Amino acid sequence: MAGELAHVSVGTELTQAEFEGTTLHQFNSQAAGDIAYASSTTQISRLAKGANGDSLTLASGVPAWNTAVQSDVTASRAIDGTAYQNTSGRPLIVAICCYNNSTAAGVYGFDVDCDANATPSTMVGHWKYEGDPSGTWVAGTVTFVVLPNYYYKVDKLDTNVALDSWIEWEI
Repeated sequence: MAGELAHVSVGTELTQAEFEGTTLHQFNSQAAGDIAYASSTTQISRLAKGANGDSLTLASGVPAWNTAVQSDVTASRAIDGTAYQNTSGRPLIVAICCYNNSTAAGVYGFDVDCDANATPSTMVGHWKYEGDPSGTWVAGTVTFVVLPNYYYKVDKLDTNVALDSWIEWEI
């Protein structure tokens, strides 16, 4: 069967050197970077190496490679306290960038809440600018992790804060 651990043929009798040799057992189609794992209670199998940047995860109880997925969800997100749930089954890294959309003096900023409650209230991020931006825009970014099935939301501190970008990575 493909990917199973097999004995290398050494003839009819093993020498001590062959018995202790590092090449005595090999996987079918073995390649550098492959990983051995128990595919059952009696079998050792091979997981072919993943791609650069992949992470190792469990799928139905056995190791599997997971490719990170980046999504620009800016158009489908709001910074008005709307709660979103991570239903991907994977942890998310979320990066949110907001800016003041007024050049007048004031308090600009946003808070990020994230936890297991449908209305999250655990603050995990905060950005605030207070003062006079002197006719220019001021921007701030908060990056945080959302566990599978957790909820997260962003609340702006005043009406003069606008969403610039909201990027999520499934890892």
